[in-house]
Amino acid sequence: GMIFAINYPITMLWFRKIEARSTRRQWMGKMAVAFGMLYALRAWVKGPLTYPKIQYNETNPYFGFIPLVAYIFLRNLTPTMRSYSMDLLHEIGKTTLETYLMQHHIWLSSNSKTVLTFIPGWPRVNLVMVTFIYVLLTRKIHNLTLLLRTIILPDDREACIRSLVGLMVAIAGFYCTAFVVEEMGMSNLMSVGVVSIVCGTLLYQSVMDSTWATYREAAKAAKKSLDADLGDSDDHNTTTSESEFSTGNAEDQETTISRFCPPLIGAMVVLVIGLIWNGFAATGASSIGRLPPTCDAFVNNGSWIPIDGCNEASRSMAYRENHVSSFGMCLPHGNANIWAWDKQPSHTHCRFGNRDEMQVKKVLNNRKVVFIGDSMTRNLYHASLRMMGVTGSGAYD
Repeated sequence: GMIFAINYPITMLWFRKIEARSTRRQWMGKMAVAFGMLYALRAWVKGPLTYPKIQYNETNPYFGFIPLVAYIFLRNLTPTMRSYSMDLLHEIGKTTLETYLMQHHIWLSSNSKTVLTFIPGWPRVNLVMVTFIYVLLTRKIHNLTLLLRTIILPDDREACIRSLVGLMVAIAGFYCTAFVVEEMGMSNLMSVGVVSIVCGTLLYQSVMDSTWATYREAAKAAKKSLDADLGDSDDHNTTTSESEFSTGNAEDQETTISRFCPPLIGAMVVLVIGLIWNGFAATGASSIGRLPPTCDAFVNNGSWIPIDGCNEASRSMAYRENHVSSFGMCLPHGNANIWAWDKQPSHTHCRFGNRDEMQVKKVLNNRKVVFIGDSMTRNLYHASLRMMGVTGSGAYD
């Protein structure tokens, strides 16, 4: 995006220069560029686009710009085409940053491993509901981002530097507080809530103390400017004196309620959010972590699922219906069985599941695993190797 913005003036200058020439020379130049872009697009379609997922992800940063640049050029080939635009794409483009960030927190959850579900058993209705919340929140976050940008980073250079310094000090203070709480072993819901309320109140009071005088002077200046536009001098003097009386003693008219009401409301909001969070966590809506000891009662609840490792449809169905995603062997006869656990109630926190290759390697990194036993243990050994990416392990069986 930044590279495109830098080259945008150059591209528009090229369009203006070439469109100032004769029609024949104009289209010869445009078609020459379009031919080169279409040739590159054809090579991308027959090459990187057909790669497997992992290889495609590795090469996409180097070739992903080809279809984008080709579309942008062909889409804006003539002045008539550039004079039309779609408001829907324009509105979506305003919140691309927010939609990219929030997709991992609303559309997906648990580090993009699970889907946020409000209506179990109704996936399409749930998708519509989650999408509505997703779009609504991204729009709200976009508006808040613009508002906070003008507050935290104003156009005045001195005020902007002062805000940046204050912001860095506040962030450093919160990091230090979190480090101290973590080292003291107090990272529970109650301590987090107390620290959030105290630090939030201090931050609120600091912002109010540093901005209230400026706000009062700005309000006074705006009042005087409004009074000056009203007309004759008598009315002007009267309203000016009234405005000075009403704004000049604003600090003296501050009450305890006006000072403590906003942080009190904020503390109540934090408390309510904490209670809701605690309720979700108690019923199973927490991040995926280590299985609790109580899961021993469910560890054998499951069944063997027949899968054709050579068939993408069979593997996809096993993933959707039984959450089996780490089958890495394509046997000559096709069919094989892999264990899948039954889904347990969310409040048990027993989320059994097969780990993929990257997760297994991360868990077993710098560790040794010894397999001792008979042929069944040997099969477990080969299955473990297949989970770590050695797809041919045990093929002689």
